[in-house]
Amino acid sequence: MSLFGAYSICEVGKDAAGVAGNIFAFGLFVSPIPTFRRIIRNGSTEMFSGLPYIYSLLNCMICLWYGTPLISPDNLLVTTVNSIGAAFQLVYIILFLMYAEKARKVRLIFLTLHYWLKSIGNHKIRRENH
Repeated sequence: MSLFGAYSICEVGKDAAGVAGNIFAFGLFVSPIPTFRRIIRNGSTEMFSGLPYIYSLLNCMICLWYGTPLISPDNLLVTTVNSIGAAFQLVYIILFLMYAEKARKVRLIFLTLHYWLKSIGNHKIRRENH
């Protein structure tokens, strides 16, 4: 097998794994839909926590940042799936805030800002050290 053939097989494998990963990730992004149907139907967040949606949003934003061409070239699949995931998580957070009690709203907003600012601060510190 020639070097060109091996490279081609690797590229096909990489693209196939990327597409499969995007399909599975999309499945994870839509999995909370039944929970939010219940929240909307009952008009309350009940005992559900909003933290998983904050963590998922931060994860999507970090991976989206990694997938940008400025950081790592040829990562279109990483960029697209994480931008879609971030949009889903943002919608989930907004819906959660709409139906949460006031104390839980304040706590969730505080935690969202806290983790977001902390991640920006960590990035800034890491960047200054390099």
